[in-house]
Amino acid sequence: MTKDEGKQVAERIFAKGYTISGWARANKFKRRTVNDVLYGNLGGRTVSPVSDSIIDALVRDGFINSCDTI
Repeated sequence: MTKDEGKQVAERIFAKGYTISGWARANKFKRRTVNDVLYGNLGGRTVSPVSDSIIDALVRDGFINSCDTI
């Protein structure tokens, strides 16, 4: 995910009334790791099982499409 894509996802999270910290906490992720995934600090989708889990949760919650992550 690029930084621009991550910013769009973050805007969708905020628009639904969440904060990044709140969404991360509700899904049992560390806020820092969610930020790293959103803003490109972890690179691609295959970096770790945790980043894959975060992407999967974002898809599940409707913040990104599964076809956007390929």
